[in-house]
Formats: sequence, structure tokens, C-alpha cells
Amino acid sequence: MENDLCRQIEKSMRGKVERNEPMSAHTSFGIGGPADIRAVPQSLDDLVALLELCTTRKIPHMIVGRGTNLLVRDGGIRGIVISLDDACGNLDVNETRIRAGAGISLNVLAKFAARHDLQGLEFLVGIPGCVGGGLAVNAGAWGSSLADVLESATLYDPKKRETKRVHKDEIVFGYRKSNLPSLGVILEAEFEARKTESEKIFGRMKEYLMRRADTQPVGFKSAGCIFKNPPGCHAGALIDALGFKGYAHGGAMVSDIHANFIINTGSATAADVLAIAAEIKRGVLRATGIDLEEEIEIVGRD
Repeated sequence: MENDLCRQIEKSMRGKVERNEPMSAHTSFGIGGPADIRAVPQSLDDLVALLELCTTRKIPHMIVGRGTNLLVRDGGIRGIVISLDDACGNLDVNETRIRAGAGISLNVLAKFAARHDLQGLEFLVGIPGCVGGGLAVNAGAWGSSLADVLESATLYDPKKRETKRVHKDEIVFGYRKSNLPSLGVILEAEFEARKTESEKIFGRMKEYLMRRADTQPVGFKSAGCIFKNPPGCHAGALIDALGFKGYAHGGAMVSDIHANFIINTGSATAADVLAIAAEIKRGVLRATGIDLEEEIEIVGRD
């Protein structure tokens, strides 16, 4: 069945098609069982052709960006995992307006803006992930988020088979969430920045990177913060107060730098991470009455 589907995909689009591809190779956690099929369309037309095939044949599929806010269970992912790296890799600027494809790295976007003397996106430096995934969860840091700089997003609606542009006023953003994924597949976004000297922007970016290195386990495999901050407090502080730093299960461990990070020490499984996360949630709930909500997306089969 998978062989037949792979052949159909290869006939419908240009690009890369991989069978039983380990998702551990495509997530920042370095964790995850195999996807039945992983496809990397070469262009927007190829992406649209693949999405139409999935819709017509009712094939389960999901878009995965850089895999930086993602935990894939050890049983892997049924259906097709679609990467936008090649199909949505455009990046250009017109005066103070930047257009970026959904597959563009947030780091690349931040540095691109700085090189063009445009401020407003420097908070993105050091945030792993891509534009599409960042918009889906309204990524942010240092008091700013993508909702603050977005002007519009271009989406593809597989059901209606149409591409549409959505203005920021039509999008509902919240803390680490947006309704964009429910509106269609994010193809690109347009951001509005402000002119200033690039030296000032790069200086601010350097400061952000230094602060990140001092307060987060940079260099370790992780998916960023595991839990969202509850209203009025920080999840990391709650977890730290209960002594979870250094707590380990299998190959996974709570970072001793930032308690809201679980790191892969080299051989972690998704089950290890989920066991630690469950223990943290139970501990925080017992001690404070706060039910922590996961910030990472958890997908796949056990």
C-alpha cells in the first residue's frame, strides 16, 4: 500500500519522497518513530498537487516545519508528513515590508531584516523553528511575538482548492497559539518593520543571544519550553521550586539550567519525555493546584 502511495505521490509532484523515515532526524529533540511517508515538495505547485491528492484520497497528513516544538511518539506517524522547506523558501523585502515563505527559519528572517536595516523582528533570533510553525503558535520572546509584526498571511485551503490572503485583523492570536492552522496551510507571511541602523539591531540581537545562552540549555537537544506559563507566574519557577532540575527518566532529563526544558541526553525516547512531563504535572498540581498545559505539540503513535 505504501509503495503504491509513494508512486502516486512521485507522479503527482516533484520533490523528495521517503518511506519509513525516522522523525528523530527531523526534530530538535532528536526523538521520534518513523513517518509512513515523508514528502518534500519542490515548489508551491507541487505542494498544492500533494495536498489535493491527500484531500481526494482522504490520506492522513500533517505539515511539519523544523520540528522544534514537537514531540513525535515512538510509534511514529501514520500517513504523510509534509515539509515546506523547498516549496515555501522565498524571502524578499520591499522598503519596510518583508515577505517570507513558511519554510524560512525564524533565525534567518531575523538576520535578513537586520541586514536590511529593519527593526522589529530581532526578538526572533535564537528561536528555533520556521515562519509557518512560528505563526501557528504565535512564537515570541522578550515581550514580543509574531502577532506584533505580522501584516498578512497567505494560506492554501485544500477543501476549497484556493489560495487566500488573510489580513492580521482576521486572525485570532493568543499566548502561544493562533487560529491560522484552522484557516488553511500557511504558505507565506508579510511582516512590517521599521527603519533603523543595522548596528543597533545586531547589538540587540547579540544581547538576546547572550541572555538565552545564560538562561536556557543551548546546545542540548530539546523542544524548547515543555509547558506554557500559567497566568501570573512562570512554569519554570514552579517546576524548579519542587526540585525537578536534574530529574531523569531513561535518556531524558529536566535541564539543570531551566526547569521548563526537558533535554535528550543522548538516548531519550518519547516515552521517557512523557513520563517526566506527567510526573511534573502531577507534582505541580498537588503543590499549587495549577494544571500545567503543554506548550509542545505531541503527535504520533505510542
